[in-house]
Amino acid sequence: MPFWERLASAVHTISSNSQAIQEIMTIVKQFANEYQLQVDWKKMALGLGTYVLSEENKRGYINAPKIIPRTDKLYDRISYYAQIAKDAYDDKTREMMGEIVDGLTRQTGREKLEKYGIILNAQDDSTSEAPAHWIIQPYDNKEPLLLVVRGTANFSDVITDLHASTTKWPGPSNFGFVHQGMLQAAQVVKSKFAPSMWIKTDHGSEARKLVCVGHSLGGAVATYVCQLLREENFDVECYAFGSPPTFEKQAVSKVKGVYNVVHRDDIVPRICFMSLMDLMTKAMSKAGTEVDFNQFCGNDGVVHTMLHVPGLYITKIDDDLELVLKEDDPRKNTRIILSAICVTDHNVGNYCFKKRESEVPAGAAA
Repeated sequence: MPFWERLASAVHTISSNSQAIQEIMTIVKQFANEYQLQVDWKKMALGLGTYVLSEENKRGYINAPKIIPRTDKLYDRISYYAQIAKDAYDDKTREMMGEIVDGLTRQTGREKLEKYGIILNAQDDSTSEAPAHWIIQPYDNKEPLLLVVRGTANFSDVITDLHASTTKWPGPSNFGFVHQGMLQAAQVVKSKFAPSMWIKTDHGSEARKLVCVGHSLGGAVATYVCQLLREENFDVECYAFGSPPTFEKQAVSKVKGVYNVVHRDDIVPRICFMSLMDLMTKAMSKAGTEVDFNQFCGNDGVVHTMLHVPGLYITKIDDDLELVLKEDDPRKNTRIILSAICVTDHNVGNYCFKKRESEVPAGAAA
């Protein structure tokens, strides 16, 4: 089973903390075997264990001065859109992720999203080209259109994850290299719902405002869709939760209108081909052996670059949110944090807020 498939499987099926650590070791081993890397596995296990306890592996969470007040409109929007991202998953899939789903009736993503508005256009199931997605007109016509993109939920989504090579950004923005498979998925999604962006008025046609929402793979695709449309001068924002890295570091500050929320130690916003190579190099160093695994990049004939989470970077722990504003803040680095919770922290339920769980969904003006 290929590395990215094993990662998707681990992220969505492991619920035990101890199992998560073991699964990470299995992923690293599979990754090394796939690229025919010669590894001393006793030293790698020792190195990973040592790295977990190192200063280098420490994480930073919430710093009081930068916490977003719970009365702030941005806080309300993030909590609202997090619930929508969660509702894109059907209940059966959420149970597979290890979540406890209340109630006897199992609902599909479409059934849950219908409470937010009228579904104008939809792809209820993922294909090899694009993940499931829905374009929604909120019942309050003053609210912006919603594009909701579901995260990894079946094997078709995994195919998109597996396409891990990078390619040049196709538009006029100087974004450099991006994730090829996720960009292609975003282009397919954009082409299907673009006509819904326009409404007829007494003066002809005018573009609607759009908010893109997604968790995991859905967040990455939503981010790319947002930037593609902004290049065409549409009024678009994106709220991404647990999105994998999507842009080179030099482009991170150039990406506008994107709010990226990262929950605690979540491994997905911190993992890409290059960051995993870097982790393996550091682990072997902790075990007393200097091996630069980055030297093997390109052996597969694919261009790999270090990708990062773009836009406004927001950390989440419990129901607290913090804006990470400094460009050189180490929390923005694509550096894997090894912990017993780094896999389960990615579950979509962890991106939701207690105050929203008991509320009837309502519009949130942007």
